Amino acid sequence: MVDSIKEINMDKAWFVGYDEIQLSVVIPSFIQNTDYDYYWVTSHDLILNQVGVNCLVKTLEEKDPYINVVTGYCNLSLDDPRMTISSEPIDFSGGAPTADSYNFITKKEIKAIKDDVFETYFVNWGMSGMSKHLWLKYPFTPSAGEIDRSDLSFTLRFLKDESNKIFSHKSSFFLHLKSNLGVNPWSWHPDCWLVGKVPAHLIHEIDREETKYTFVQSKGYVKV
Repeated sequence: MVDSIKEINMDKAWFVGYDEIQLSVVIPSFIQNTDYDYYWVTSHDLILNQVGVNCLVKTLEEKDPYINVVTGYCNLSLDDPRMTISSEPIDFSGGAPTADSYNFITKKEIKAIKDDVFETYFVNWGMSGMSKHLWLKYPFTPSAGEIDRSDLSFTLRFLKDESNKIFSHKSSFFLHLKSNLGVNPWSWHPDCWLVGKVPAHLIHEIDREETKYTFVQSKGYVKV
């Protein structure tokens, strides 16, 4: 998984040992203090490919005034054929959303969509990108009262403005290695989790050269 991300041709920021609550501080700080036009977020458990990433980058950077946020998509898990493309707004009629609240569709249904670029109602961090301005306006943060589901949090805040839309591309599928939709991710291979086991730090990779930083609340990022 990590190797597939390393192979993608773009600068990278590796946030190591942080949980999503901590990332709600360090990611906005990183974006505020760097100077890229666009920023992308991807999950740690996806296998990326350059073709899919290129389709997303081209879609976002073509300057279509209606396309400001794009996201790739993946299978919900290895045992669930649905993709993380929601064909309709998330349904909260049953209370807290479950997988069935999202109107997820299959890869076959995605292939049947007429246009290569199409609208979805969920940003799933399956390689999701937008401008620096939008990342700061709708910063990375977990869902209210939770420690995770930052993708849902962004989606709800962004789509609250009915003029905002989220788009994906047919060729931006990435394999999700989650083995079972009903299993708590913190229980997978617990010996491999770094949160709480290593000092949290950032590795900023520019043109394949890596520099390590730690985040200090009063100072921001400090080179290690």
